[in-house]
Amino acid sequence: MSSLCYEKIKHTSILVSYMLHIQMVDYHCTEEYV
Repeated sequence: MSSLCYEKIKHTSILVSYMLHIQMVDYHCTEEYV
């Protein structure tokens, strides 16, 4: 699960702000997979 979230974060951070997305995506991943 962690690697899946990390993959998403890594992929999205390329398109948009790293900091912004790492927080947003990480939050969503936690909500979904926890």
